[in-house]
Amino acid sequence: MDRRIDLAIRYRHFDPLSENPAELITERFGMYATQQYLQYFPNIKNATLLEETWKNPNLQPITWKQYFLKKNLK
Repeated sequence: MDRRIDLAIRYRHFDPLSENPAELITERFGMYATQQYLQYFPNIKNATLLEETWKNPNLQPITWKQYFLKKNLK
């Protein structure tokens, strides 16, 4: 009896309304800095923030703008 299966995992934004939704992994992205570093930036708008983009254009971007909106920062 053949019991092998094929499994395809797609990395994307979780959509509970999609066909057969199953959230297998949750990743968290955050920003981290030492207290000494943060002393130089009492206004985060003066800091230099780096962003990367996914090579795959179908993946939802993770941006500083999204982070600030989620944390209610402007």
